Amino acid sequence: MSKPRHRENSPLVQLADLVAGAVNRRLNHNGDRNSKDQMADLIIEQLELSLDKADLPELDAAALFCL
Repeated sequence: MSKPRHRENSPLVQLADLVAGAVNRRLNHNGDRNSKDQMADLIIEQLELSLDKADLPELDAAALFCL
């Protein structure tokens, strides 16, 4: 069995963390906009992510993250 990799040593995990953070910021932040919101917007726009909230009762919130 291989050893678990620390997130600091895994560029793909860091990238996933960055994207998840941007999506979380866009969907859940209700306060004043600042540079974190601008960065989240840039990441989402550059990756062409669709975060539309569809009314799909058979799917959970993960379905909102459309690539």
